[in-house]
Amino acid sequence: MSTPYSCADELRAEAVRDADTVNGIDYLEVIGGQTKLEVHFLHPLPGQVDGVPAGGTRLNRTQLVISGGDRVRDIGVVTTSTSSDVLTVTVSGPGDFSTYQLQLIDPVTGTTPGGFDPRLSAIDFSFKAGCPTRFDCAARSGAPSTVDTSVVRDYLAKDYDSFRQLMLDRLAGTVPDWTERNPADLQVTLLELLAFVADRLSYEQDAVAMEAYLGSARRRVSVRRHARLLGYRVHEGCAARAFVHVAVSELTPIESGRPFLTADSEFGFEALHELQADPGNNRLDFYTWTDDQCVLPAGSTSATLTSGGTLGPGDFLLLEEIAGPRSGLPVDADRAHRHVVRLTTVTPVVDPLDGTPVVEVTWDAEDAVPFPLQVSSIVDTRDGPRQRVACAVARGNVVLVEHGVRMAPVVLSDELDVAGRWLPVLPGGRPTYAAPYDVSAPATRQLALDPRVATPVVAVSDGDRDYDPVVDLLGSEADAAEFVVEPEDDGTARLRFGDGVYGRRPDPTARHEVSYRQGHGTVGNVGAESITQLRPGDERVLTVRNPMAAAGGSDPEPTEKVRTDAPYAFRIQDRAVTEADYGTLTTQRFPGVQRAAGHLRWTGSWYTAFVTVDRVSGAEVDVPFEQDVKDFLDRYRMAGVDVEVSAPKPVPLDLELLIGARPTRFNTDVEADVLDVLSSGVLRDGRRGLFHPDNFTFGTPVYLSPIYAAVLAVPGVATVRATKFQRYGEPAGDELTKGVLTVRDLEIAQLANDPDRPERGLLTVTVVGGR
Repeated sequence: MSTPYSCADELRAEAVRDADTVNGIDYLEVIGGQTKLEVHFLHPLPGQVDGVPAGGTRLNRTQLVISGGDRVRDIGVVTTSTSSDVLTVTVSGPGDFSTYQLQLIDPVTGTTPGGFDPRLSAIDFSFKAGCPTRFDCAARSGAPSTVDTSVVRDYLAKDYDSFRQLMLDRLAGTVPDWTERNPADLQVTLLELLAFVADRLSYEQDAVAMEAYLGSARRRVSVRRHARLLGYRVHEGCAARAFVHVAVSELTPIESGRPFLTADSEFGFEALHELQADPGNNRLDFYTWTDDQCVLPAGSTSATLTSGGTLGPGDFLLLEEIAGPRSGLPVDADRAHRHVVRLTTVTPVVDPLDGTPVVEVTWDAEDAVPFPLQVSSIVDTRDGPRQRVACAVARGNVVLVEHGVRMAPVVLSDELDVAGRWLPVLPGGRPTYAAPYDVSAPATRQLALDPRVATPVVAVSDGDRDYDPVVDLLGSEADAAEFVVEPEDDGTARLRFGDGVYGRRPDPTARHEVSYRQGHGTVGNVGAESITQLRPGDERVLTVRNPMAAAGGSDPEPTEKVRTDAPYAFRIQDRAVTEADYGTLTTQRFPGVQRAAGHLRWTGSWYTAFVTVDRVSGAEVDVPFEQDVKDFLDRYRMAGVDVEVSAPKPVPLDLELLIGARPTRFNTDVEADVLDVLSSGVLRDGRRGLFHPDNFTFGTPVYLSPIYAAVLAVPGVATVRATKFQRYGEPAGDELTKGVLTVRDLEIAQLANDPDRPERGLLTVTVVGGR
């Protein structure tokens, strides 16, 4: 064999092909199950040529040797057959993944057979040539690699200056005669332009790596997506809301979406519902049934008003103080005594004494008046006798408005991004994010807004279908016409549409029109009496005012706060497994619940979670409320577990007190004050009675010491002693001796002190020693 050179240009095969004196191997193919080889030669072989005998020595299996192999060696040649320039060789079995060599050898001389070229009498091959591989099948050159030292490389170049210097150094070696460095030179200009492009590409490379992790991501969109995968929803703020009173001279309709503006027209609001403003609702006086110096106590959920308006269930009603109870003068400085309620019932009645038509109105317990409202008073006048003054009034024609101004519809026209997704920019930047409007929720709840449930006020239409905004597209069907609004910290925002798998892929060449509102955040929490304009103007509207400050507006969640809170989102309990989970979830997440307790019981075929609920203010656990709690827990309960909701077991108290009064007060006055402080309601000054339902919950023991303290704080009380302290209707134990009455886990102590219903608790007070 000749010297085995490794050459870049192998010309021997072409030379043998052009010659007629010698033959040689061109290439080899492994056939079928790797037991048959087809060896292709440069010229026809001696033997059969198209069925005609050919001259020369015919090759046979004794002249073929297969060598090589790591695990499978000694592969023999079984049979051979010749057809033109192809020699078909059958071997004893397939080889392994290593390299083998097929060689032509004269069995007598041990050299290359006559008529064959020594350089082309052997060929390397692999039995696994047809198996998948990630490497190139071409033979690798054996020539050593050399390092190109002529190119200046600085792998630390990452910015414009370093790239510019790197290119100047390179040119100093390739074009040494070029020494011009004037910025106006064309070559310098091109060089600096390339440095700028390189700087930009370097930034993009770094940005991709930075945006891949929550801790290093700088774009708000990236942080938002990382947090979503952790189960944490980033909020983009929420639009503020306010109640606006509209005084009119005649019936005036206020449409949903009607704009309202502040006095300086800096902030705009929109009506969330329709309103038929009635001049009879501009002012409604409280009807006190001939009594004077009346107060609507804190915690009240009903009132009587003079007739004249057209109030109905679901209407908002403003209760506000308009005059001082002593001076009778208008109240301008104290704006705290203003409160809006949502009416649940409106009942027309007639005063049987004089036939005066009046209206009885009620509202939800959540809207209970939080302060005592002075309704009427008797004040002195300079020139005449004392006269009655209305200190507070009720006003209808109240509309709920939300921060944000409707923008003119525009057409989206951005191109596809590199991934084929359509991400058009929303003109004007970040839209309004608003909480859903509940048409039946109490007025108090309308201003208690959760920014995490706020959604963007954006709508897109292509003429045939409307696209709706969603939080993300992870749960969207392939044909769902939905999109995601992705705002950045700089105020810009893009609309991300689906890709045909998660959400419908829109046609970006079609005409897509977007309508949206702008304006939200804490800037919308304008003060009272700030909203004074209605657009367009209407001569029937006398005044527009917001009696209370707007509330509920919040700014987007800071990105750094998301980095801190999102990694712990998975720790939030979103399932009820143990019996304690049912009580904890109901207590913490269901509105109007003071405390709840859960117990799991095997009911014969499955487990049932019995949830006992203590509602705020001792409200009744009625059938609608039970169903609401069941629906709420349905998303958290384990499969195969039923849920039943029940009220707590009341523990009525039987309490008797002997009080020693001072001679400075009447006994009856002392008794009345003691009954007030130990009552289950709200006192005239807004304080709760000691036995208010919210002061006790499951298992809360009742101690005598707080009772003594409350009674001794009453003016004119010198001494107090309990003569009876036990459960009503049950034998007395050692409660009086120990000074504490214990209750069980699902029991709640109560003392309603209703003589007609002693089973709700009985309080007996005996006062001696006074006047």
